[in-house]
Amino acid sequence: MNHSIASESVFPSPIIPEWTVRELLEWIGVDDARCHDDQLTGILDAVNGALETLVAAAAEPRAAVWTLATPTRRDTAPVASVRALALRVSADPAAGERRLGDLVVAPPVPVAESTDRGILLAV
Repeated sequence: MNHSIASESVFPSPIIPEWTVRELLEWIGVDDARCHDDQLTGILDAVNGALETLVAAAAEPRAAVWTLATPTRRDTAPVASVRALALRVSADPAAGERRLGDLVVAPPVPVAESTDRGILLAV
């Protein structure tokens, strides 16, 4: 999969799309403060949502790709998201081997196009 700068920017530094879910959890586990980092909430909820969707829609794997703009059913604290993700990986070890970039993508970036009538935005 080719990753553009825009798709990589969805991941807070130093997280990269090539990391697996397990590597993300290991990185968080190294420093307890990361469990409380609000910057990780979006990515954690998106990964949890994508994995949940994968289970529900096993026949259509592309349906499991989430963007950070995909609405979540809950607004969770980072520590709750980490725990939920860890429980999911514990119950299904194969989920831990999935790459973050295969589960979460950047939301579409609007493209501005100049016309003689003004600027046209396309999403």
